[in-house]
Amino acid sequence: MENPTPLSEVQKVALDNLTASLGPEYVEFLVSQGPEVLNARVKSFMQYEATLLGQVQDQIASAMPTRYVSVPDEEAKPRPFRVEVKNYSCKEGENLILWIREIEMAMRSGLITLDHQQVSLAISKLDGRAREWALTCSTSVDMAFPTWESLKSQLVQVFSPPNQAYRVRSRFLSTRQGKNELSDYVQELRTLMAAMQSDPLPEAVHVTIFMEGLRTGIARTEVFRVPPLRLKRL
Repeated sequence: MENPTPLSEVQKVALDNLTASLGPEYVEFLVSQGPEVLNARVKSFMQYEATLLGQVQDQIASAMPTRYVSVPDEEAKPRPFRVEVKNYSCKEGENLILWIREIEMAMRSGLITLDHQQVSLAISKLDGRAREWALTCSTSVDMAFPTWESLKSQLVQVFSPPNQAYRVRSRFLSTRQGKNELSDYVQELRTLMAAMQSDPLPEAVHVTIFMEGLRTGIARTEVFRVPPLRLKRL
């Protein structure tokens, strides 16, 4: 097939593979859309092939027998790693669910496993009205919050906006890509999914909303050709 757009040798190979996968009619359609569309689709297909190759290499590597090397006890022990977490003060625009995830990430990285240590870390990262509430809930912090799970559940109950679950679910179901980049659109859906963690929607609903919200273009065509099984893998 004659190609009016100058391509490198690597791109020509990718174009041949694309033709074999999707058929010459689809490639002719891309050519008719102009050089920019063709080059963009070829580049996307090359990235797709590279990802598949990486997955195959990972599978081969994981199938190979593991060689164990003796390591001194001191080196084998995990070391705590400090993660910075911004304070939560219940101000407009702050996301309590994401703050909770950051706190839990800091606990894992810092190897903080005891209940009172986890509660102390979380309260130290509260500010303003939220900190005042935590320190005055009872005669002592230990009595009010014996575990991190108890503190977390009460934080969500007290500081989540009214009808939060309904608002988040409604926003998720109405989310569309619009003029946003694909990566920004996916991240917005992921943030809303995180906010629904306590009462999540089925995975099939996640995928359906993602596909229906895509604007017309190459990404939408590709997704509808091979629908993703899970939104979290995108």
